[in-house]
Amino acid sequence: MTVEISRVPWSDERGAVLRRLMSEEMNERYEGSHDHDPDFPRKAAIAFTIDPATVVTCVLATDDGEPVGHAALRRVDDYFELKNVIVVPSHRGRGLGHALLAEIERATIDAGGDALLLQTGDRQPEAVALYEKLGYEQIPPFGNYTLISNSICFRKRLEIASGPAAR
Repeated sequence: MTVEISRVPWSDERGAVLRRLMSEEMNERYEGSHDHDPDFPRKAAIAFTIDPATVVTCVLATDDGEPVGHAALRRVDDYFELKNVIVVPSHRGRGLGHALLAEIERATIDAGGDALLLQTGDRQPEAVALYEKLGYEQIPPFGNYTLISNSICFRKRLEIASGPAAR
């Protein structure tokens, strides 16, 4: 396994392919979970639609050139948000989630941020475990995620290194 982590724009087709895979997986995981709410499709469109103009950068993991992981950083109002984290099933459990988040955290600091927020859901226990392991603290739903009843939201305050040893 020769994994490389790089920053790419939102328009990078390899990232778009992984985001579609993630969307398919989430649709399967959450199928039927909002049947009680006839207004859910409208709420989901509001909460989960990403304006590409808000995306600061994306992080792409490739294994011998094959895209195997993705995460995006966007700025919304006065905060930075982690979005669209996926590692393909064949590469899970190898530390790629940690590597993707570490690079997104660096990108947040590079963009002037000192904290990172995110939203996940109650049918993604492995994501919740990863965020908690990496020092993210659970917070009440924020922004448009207040519309989504099973949102689990997190924040991590980032330490900004200084001096010659910072990088």
